[in-house]
Amino acid sequence: MKRSKNPGERLRQKTFAAWLISVFLRYYSLSLAEAENLVQFILLEFRKHQSQVLQEGQIWYRAVAIHEPAGKSLAQCEKKKIKLTLFTDQDIQLRNKQGLYALHKAQVLRLTEEARRQGALLTQEDLAILLNVSVPTVKRIMAEYRQQDIYIPTRGNYRDIGPGMSHKTKVIQLFLQGYTETEISNRMQHSLNSIERYLIDFTRVFLLLEQGYPQDQIRLATRLSPKLINEYIQLYKLVKHKSEYQSRLEELKQHYHLSVKKNF
Repeated sequence: MKRSKNPGERLRQKTFAAWLISVFLRYYSLSLAEAENLVQFILLEFRKHQSQVLQEGQIWYRAVAIHEPAGKSLAQCEKKKIKLTLFTDQDIQLRNKQGLYALHKAQVLRLTEEARRQGALLTQEDLAILLNVSVPTVKRIMAEYRQQDIYIPTRGNYRDIGPGMSHKTKVIQLFLQGYTETEISNRMQHSLNSIERYLIDFTRVFLLLEQGYPQDQIRLATRLSPKLINEYIQLYKLVKHKSEYQSRLEELKQHYHLSVKKNF
């Protein structure tokens, strides 16, 4: 059998998902599309019920709890055990297409957001260890995100948010400005699935807002953070009466209407 020359492709073929697909193809006479869809369903259901089990590419890590104040020594801070995703299939594809630095930049976004959702904050030193890069490299990535007005929730800047917006809100802003989802994916180093999820969440928020729901009820309905909901609402208020954004807002309503209704 001819061996693939692409090291990223060889790695992808070694994943549990790829092995499971090969089993369904070999022993159950499924088509490739059927096998891939079935494996995606199985893995999704497994993750729903196995939140304490590590998936491929994940590790346990201890980080400073989110409530610990700035200036307190790390030795005295409470630490939380959190689950972090070091690599995914999308990471392999991103490295092949855009290189190692683009991969590290995407990983910084994912790791800091995963930590924040679990009630912890990573430091620049944590990121350097996790990604096996230097602290100056992490600082360079952080500086580039600041230039894009994207907020990264590290321990060093969590309590000094300033005017920066989250990367999720930046994705929505780019979409409203006319960028395609593929262009946003290339620019922000996000998967197309993630971008679609952000667009659905934004649509849910502004449709609920249009129906007169207050922010606390929007939070309960969407399970999004108050900060993100406020960002989405402020962005919507900024664009809803401007003619240049109407076609994109209508596109969101039409395209994601069914997905939104299922989640209400």
